[in-house]
Amino acid sequence: MKLLGYIQGTYDYTAKKIEPVNRSEYIKWKLFMSNLYPFRKVSNNENNLEFKVDFRYSLDDTLDKKAVEDIINSYEENGCAQHEHVLIHLCTHFYDQAKHTYNIYTAKDFNLIKLCDIREYIIHFMDNESLIKMVKFAKNTH
Repeated sequence: MKLLGYIQGTYDYTAKKIEPVNRSEYIKWKLFMSNLYPFRKVSNNENNLEFKVDFRYSLDDTLDKKAVEDIINSYEENGCAQHEHVLIHLCTHFYDQAKHTYNIYTAKDFNLIKLCDIREYIIHFMDNESLIKMVKFAKNTH
């Protein structure tokens, strides 16, 4: 990610630049979260758009990496992400934010937005066969 110009940090909207994550926050994130600290990059155009990429290394708080390894192996074998894996990814992010009371306390609307994303993804990319595959994958990995 670093070779592609991404930095693990937070985006400062005033300065329009990325502030690298400090060591204590990085360690806290690594110990208590089920994903890596997000990678960010600012585009080279005049709009200074921020691109954010975050990687989960577990689909739940058990930190079991097998499910994510299965998804990566499938990607490598097929040359693209399978729809059922993308939907699992969207659902785990929704669940991760929904269970944190901090997001409720700060009145963030992420959960509603993520539900809309999940709905639209199902409508546009999923059929009965891929939904059945997704449910089987979810049952086998938990």
